[in-house]
Amino acid sequence: MIRNTSFHSRPAVLLLPLLGLTSLQAEAAYRYYRFDPFALAQGGTVIQLSEFQFFHNGSMLNLVADNLELSPKPAVGQDGTNTDMVPVIVTGGERATTDGEGALKIVDGSTSTKWLTSITADGGAARYLSFDFGSEVEIDGYNFATGGDTATFPNRNPISWRLEGSNDGTTWTILDRQLDYPTVAANSTFESGFTATGTFAPSIWAFELEPDSPLIVRDGEPVYFTWDTWDEDLDYPDEISIAPSISSQPLDTVDFDVAVRPPADADTTYTLTATKGGLSATRSLVVRSVVGGSASHPFYRFTPIATRNRVGEVQMSEFRFFHQGAALNLTAANAVPAQVTGSNGTDIDLVPVTVTNPGGSNDPNADNGAVRLVDGYTSEMPGGEGFVPSRFADAGGRPVVFEFNEAVTIDGYQFATTDGSINSDPVRWILEGSDDGTSWTLIDNVTAFDYPVTETRNADTQAFPLPGSSLKQDIVTVPPFTWTAETGDYATAANWSTGTVPGELDPVEIATGAATLNANLTRTATTAVSGEGSLTVNGRLINRGTLTVSGGTLTQAGNYFLVGSGGVGTLFHTGGRIVSTHDRGWFLSDNEAGAGSRYLMSGSAVLEVNSTGEGNTLYNVHLGKGGDGDLFRITGGSATFTSTADNNVWLSRASTFLVAGGTVNVVDYSSFTVGHEGTGGNLLHVTGGTLDLGSTPLRVGEGTDGAVVLEGGSLLCDQSVTVGTETAGGSFTMSGGTLEAADLTAGAMGTFEFTGGVITLQGDKSGLPGESWFTAVAGTQAVYSPGSDTTTISVGDGTPSEFAAWAASFSLTGALAEEDADHDGIANIVEFGLNGSPVTAASRGIHQVVKDGNEGVLTAAIRQGAVFSADGTSLVAEIDGVRYRVEASTNLVDWSAQVVEVVPAASDGVATPDGAWELRSFRLDGGGANGFIRIRISETP
Repeated sequence: MIRNTSFHSRPAVLLLPLLGLTSLQAEAAYRYYRFDPFALAQGGTVIQLSEFQFFHNGSMLNLVADNLELSPKPAVGQDGTNTDMVPVIVTGGERATTDGEGALKIVDGSTSTKWLTSITADGGAARYLSFDFGSEVEIDGYNFATGGDTATFPNRNPISWRLEGSNDGTTWTILDRQLDYPTVAANSTFESGFTATGTFAPSIWAFELEPDSPLIVRDGEPVYFTWDTWDEDLDYPDEISIAPSISSQPLDTVDFDVAVRPPADADTTYTLTATKGGLSATRSLVVRSVVGGSASHPFYRFTPIATRNRVGEVQMSEFRFFHQGAALNLTAANAVPAQVTGSNGTDIDLVPVTVTNPGGSNDPNADNGAVRLVDGYTSEMPGGEGFVPSRFADAGGRPVVFEFNEAVTIDGYQFATTDGSINSDPVRWILEGSDDGTSWTLIDNVTAFDYPVTETRNADTQAFPLPGSSLKQDIVTVPPFTWTAETGDYATAANWSTGTVPGELDPVEIATGAATLNANLTRTATTAVSGEGSLTVNGRLINRGTLTVSGGTLTQAGNYFLVGSGGVGTLFHTGGRIVSTHDRGWFLSDNEAGAGSRYLMSGSAVLEVNSTGEGNTLYNVHLGKGGDGDLFRITGGSATFTSTADNNVWLSRASTFLVAGGTVNVVDYSSFTVGHEGTGGNLLHVTGGTLDLGSTPLRVGEGTDGAVVLEGGSLLCDQSVTVGTETAGGSFTMSGGTLEAADLTAGAMGTFEFTGGVITLQGDKSGLPGESWFTAVAGTQAVYSPGSDTTTISVGDGTPSEFAAWAASFSLTGALAEEDADHDGIANIVEFGLNGSPVTAASRGIHQVVKDGNEGVLTAAIRQGAVFSADGTSLVAEIDGVRYRVEASTNLVDWSAQVVEVVPAASDGVATPDGAWELRSFRLDGGGANGFIRIRISETP
């Protein structure tokens, strides 16, 4: 039998039973008392408490620390006075008692200080908080207060503990025991108090189904119960019972594999009761029996209604349909590349199906896309040079739609867990069928209770039979905590629809009114701000679930804004405004458990991030701070990041910053670095919209590899764009859009590939296409404009220019127009224009003065087909990337004499040009005038 791991389930931190434990009858008084917290919330291993109090006859003892190491001794006791002070020596924890978070802080009368320790240190002994009064002191109650940052670290709260007394420090008597107590998850808050009578109810170790037993069965089929009522402090109970009764005989305190046939066509709650010393404990289990049936549709839709612990993200690794006991061998018709085998691992009897997740957070073929549900892999699938996770994940818990080519008959279905968090397992859901993909019919409804999905990772659930006529029509949703006040304190119970303050695992909706929390806020369940609602957090905002802002305002001011921490977080921002002013970090993930967190921005959303911290590496906007795969995506709206200190925007650990629409402004950061730390894979991807970095320089690859892909839209930077360093690779691929920057440079490991779009740089950068790290398609031109002091680089059509083809014919591929390959003092472009040779100094092109009658004319080889036109007194022609300008002068100073072309050209004694050139002749106008004539040749702009 596999037992759970806490007392409602077995404790997450398993500790050995205490030695020297005596009977459970409390004495009148003890010299020694100790608090033994053996399990913490959410499986934590570090406990913190700010105060611990003892009571007698309703009055609090005014404790005052009397430890020898404490000097000077306190002048007042725990209640702030020196009246009736009760000296006590306080010890416990892994640090010195006088430490800033040592044991003496537990009785200093202030909830602003705290005791903090690991409960596993020193072999588990560090968990004890011990009190030595020097002589017997009688108590009948106790209480404690949570730590000052419990809202941030709720896993530091004790949930299961003992209070014990002793007169010799060796033999201990249990005065109170609490199991799975719902400790308040608020900062510096006292509990309601506890009695210390020495009597308490027994616990039930386990009451559950056998691991291979289904919970939902067809009528007449059995389920298999197992239970264990042993209590490590009380031993076995005096008696146990199960209602409704499953046997006419007395039940054993421990039993396994007990077959029970539940009532037909019903949900039945079985309750086990264990009694010891007149006190009882209960555990319940729901089972369902159905008539059974089938459905036949071309469309099926699976919709998660709730996940374990009510987080927003849903994960599954596989989904199967059954007919007559056999699983259909599904293959995703929309998989890219196409599936070779089906969901059962073979290519036999394949059933094509298109699997989608409408409105979901991932493309169907993405790493966490819907097609992964039918690929046949429950853990990893082959990919790249090894294996990659195979799972479906959707941050918002949206439906999965299966579209077959024709109606498919099913009578059951099944899904499998992933290797991710158990909190993302669906525990309530519905299944629907449709004949047209528009009108849907309910065919199964598991929402009346939380189905106990196995906590084993990469494991199948039971095969769920369709209920047939047993179908439950009422879909039971988990009601959210809805804000009902006009304005008020988030932590005030009366402001919520439930009359209680929502905990971390409770869904929250704020559609009207304004809620303010002057403390840190941690959210694991879904959180929604919409309409005219407003949520203000004056502290840290820590999200590890799904946070949706579709309207209204979310304002945060404090140390951190964490989209994911201690779990994968997703923020859907489709409207409304989010304003974050952080003096430490704005992170998508803050630890490995938050890896792959996402901020998805669209519609009319407005995001304002203000970074104010200085002097610490945490004080940054950081994607990939905690783990791999973070994503910031904007397809609409506007985001503005502003720094008023020495802050950076960093992309680390395979994170992606995607701009596909809308506008992003980055103001006054020290850098926008793609590739800060980790193992690479970082990407800035611009396909539309505008990313304006302003005065923030862009660094592509610094501490680790990074890449920029510009396919559309605009990337603007008033500073330099640097690609790669001596030690980190950087790549910039541009196939479209606009890049405007002050400069574009590359380190030893940097490359720039230019195949489309337009680049505008400050200054004369016309030589940049000739750099070894810059590659471009043939015909790319870099033109410097002196008037604007800018260089524009535009891509060619892939066909080499006439100049480039000519240079290549001399083995000078990539030669620049202004270069002088043969060092003859004549630029390459001039030799090209006059039919010269760029590799022979003696060949400077065809141009000479020829006598035409009584006049001298200049005859030169000009590109075939050039058309000259007047430009003032000069003649100008542009052809094949060459600009000819023929000018005349009478004094070699003023070149404004009139020039005319002589037709036909005077060719006596002039070399015959190659086929792409022809001879053309020019003279001064005026018949017989003396003077000078010249041809100026340059590259066309």
